[in-house]
Amino acid sequence: FDVWDPFEKSYTLEVCSPGDKPSLRTLEHFESVIDEKIRFQTLEPLPMPEPLKPRRNWEGQLKEIDLSGNRILLTDDYGNHWIPVKLVRDAVWIQQIDLGSKEKKKF
Repeated sequence: FDVWDPFEKSYTLEVCSPGDKPSLRTLEHFESVIDEKIRFQTLEPLPMPEPLKPRRNWEGQLKEIDLSGNRILLTDDYGNHWIPVKLVRDAVWIQQIDLGSKEKKKF
């Protein structure tokens, strides 16, 4: 942009990044972070096996996506949970940064 200006009028160039906790909004976003740690809330508390109480806050490893059932499989300390995507809100990928690795997920 310093050598050759592609725009005739003035403009503001903005550069942004998804940050260290990128939002997961589409099924493609979820697919790109399978086997990674994610955190989200559900729109309503979901039932848990006894003696646990229903919960709305979730954090664990995304293991699988069921496209036909439109749900995700999350694994945490309490087991495996199939959660309907339509109930997921505010989902983020919790990046595990390995300074020795040069491989990054594309988002």
